[in-house]
Amino acid sequence: MFGQRHIHRIHKFKHADSLYVADLERCRILEIDQVIWDILEGYSQTDDAEQLMCILSERYGKADIESAFETLSKLGQMGLIFESKGKEATYTPDSSRPRVFVYGAYSQDAVQLAAGGHIAHQSLLWAMKEYADLYFVDNTGQTDFGEGIYGIPFRVNEPSSLLSLNRYSFDGILVDHPAKMEFISILEHLNIPVVVPIHTIRGHESMINCILIWYAAMRDFDAFYAPANSTREFYSRFLLDSERFYTIYNGVDSDIFKPIEKDLAKRKVAEIVGDERLLTQPVVGFLSRFQPEKGAGIFIRLAEMNPDALFLAVAPKLNVYSIRNLPPNFIYSGPQPRERIPLFFNAFDVYCFPSMVGEETCPLSILEAMACGLPIVSAGFTGIPEILGDAGVLVPAITFPNEIGSFAAYFDYMFMHEEISSLLKDKERRQRLGDKARKRSLNYAWSNAARELLQLFKKLNKIRVSENLHPGPRLSVIFSDWHNFSSQQMQQRAILLNLGKYGENPLMYNNYFQSVEEGLVLELAKDHNYREIEVVLRSIFNDEDRVKNLLLQIKGFITATS
Repeated sequence: MFGQRHIHRIHKFKHADSLYVADLERCRILEIDQVIWDILEGYSQTDDAEQLMCILSERYGKADIESAFETLSKLGQMGLIFESKGKEATYTPDSSRPRVFVYGAYSQDAVQLAAGGHIAHQSLLWAMKEYADLYFVDNTGQTDFGEGIYGIPFRVNEPSSLLSLNRYSFDGILVDHPAKMEFISILEHLNIPVVVPIHTIRGHESMINCILIWYAAMRDFDAFYAPANSTREFYSRFLLDSERFYTIYNGVDSDIFKPIEKDLAKRKVAEIVGDERLLTQPVVGFLSRFQPEKGAGIFIRLAEMNPDALFLAVAPKLNVYSIRNLPPNFIYSGPQPRERIPLFFNAFDVYCFPSMVGEETCPLSILEAMACGLPIVSAGFTGIPEILGDAGVLVPAITFPNEIGSFAAYFDYMFMHEEISSLLKDKERRQRLGDKARKRSLNYAWSNAARELLQLFKKLNKIRVSENLHPGPRLSVIFSDWHNFSSQQMQQRAILLNLGKYGENPLMYNNYFQSVEEGLVLELAKDHNYREIEVVLRSIFNDEDRVKNLLLQIKGFITATS
């Protein structure tokens, strides 16, 4: 039974001998039977369940009524017709905990996760729920997500549904991936800060375009966050407002990823992969997708150049390398569940990260290897130098502005070979680097990342309040031809009129003659943000400094006069 539940705005109608109900709040039309029709008719008149049942029992049998209520209950769990009886009903405006809506998946099972970006996102959410209440789209009717996790039933990919978020007093919205662009069409109608993570710096160029569109649409109280400063540096090459990009480093669970006795780890891993050579020979490890851009081919070359060591690859599959002749000292572990990864790290003597892909920001495996006390040899590009510092060996890498395939960097694999060979011969150096890596990893905790993201939402809300208090001037601009008598030529001018929307005169004189470009920017600023205006100016000028200076000048004028 429904009790005191809120019914959506609906419209019932008949067509071709069939009955339908339109859920106007969810933009859905559903075919229904006569019993459900009468239930909805009765519910619009009374929310007394017993009275409604009494009325229905005069017309229908008990089984038909129960079946109809069961159907409506399932629709309610999907967020249709009725508000679902889930934990979403516990919204309290005076709650002391921040409330964040997460647009994306939530998983309670880390074992099912594989990709580094997904693992990082979910790990952040697990940490955030200790400090904030998190809300997700949920049309299953499930209510037991655990403490701090709540479901909201509504249809995704529909701007009208997303706009309903305004009625919940959220402190922020976290969109889990830049490719989810449904929010862009409603940003100007949302009064909630939106933050978009960047776990892939380029992503075969498609990611760049997603980020450029988000950048243009963002309000001054929206932002990106990325797990390394290198992401901000990358986008500042061709975007002026780098303040949109915040750095929140990934974390690592140092209680799970920690050093264990190496002989024990090697013995267990030897049993798993069925190769007892692991008990007597040094091991160089690889943990990633086994693909060329991730350095799979380089790893095989390194194995060929170091025949006295074993090169163990932990990867979901071998891909194209499954049909190649691999060196005898190369071992493939097969896919491994997430809970075994710390064990494999501890079975390595050296961790090798030879990636050249343009997707890297802050590889999670680097942090996890550090936490396990491993000496690391890695290509030194994107955010890796920030994270690893002097707690490992960085092979100098050249990063390119464009990708070939998905390759964005180059490093000398001979240099990597020499460093690995040197480490394999020097146990004391391995121990020093491993100890330093473990100590450095303790600076990176998911709890820190969670608190920093919540602080970012707090900062963005302050900007939002300030923007609402100072909406900017509405001084009119007219464009006119202008005859220059000295040169006897026609010119064009913009005339800034000193008259505000409330009849005020904020400036000293009545009219000001400006360039057409300045007038154009002033007019655009009434309905567009500075990042959109930046795009327009780029199409007019082929001069980065001119675009930047004009934007700063206009921004200063608007700030001072609003």
